Amino acid sequence: MTDKKTTLFSLKSEFEELVKRIEVLENKKVEVKLDDSGQTVDPTKTITSATQFETPIPMDYRMIVNEVLNKNFGIKIVPRNDAPLFEFIVIVPDKYSNATEEQKKDLGGDLRVKVLNYADGANGVREWCQKVYDSFSQEIKGLITADKI
Repeated sequence: MTDKKTTLFSLKSEFEELVKRIEVLENKKVEVKLDDSGQTVDPTKTITSATQFETPIPMDYRMIVNEVLNKNFGIKIVPRNDAPLFEFIVIVPDKYSNATEEQKKDLGGDLRVKVLNYADGANGVREWCQKVYDSFSQEIKGLITADKI
């Protein structure tokens, strides 16, 4: 009977120590270093949006934009969660923009957005870039072409 009591007291003290360790770990702040810039993130926070992290741009898409438009144009890809689609966004620099100030304010800049199917790939990107290019006046097209050099 004494051995059972000793064993129970021993288990109780070990269990209490384990609970204390768990509490310490739960209260400990954990930071994960993302890159060399020193930026950190708390991994316990829930990600609320798929757009919180930038989607990498395929190199062939960037090359198509440089070829059809020029390297001054920005691009962004936003995947859709509900279908095999993505938003391909061409960010038009102010120097080429033909959008009104109100449009720029509403959208956060001169953005040309097209929803593309992943199957369209580079061909879809090329077609959209060509349509964006065709939307400019001859004068702006001349500036875009001149800046390719």
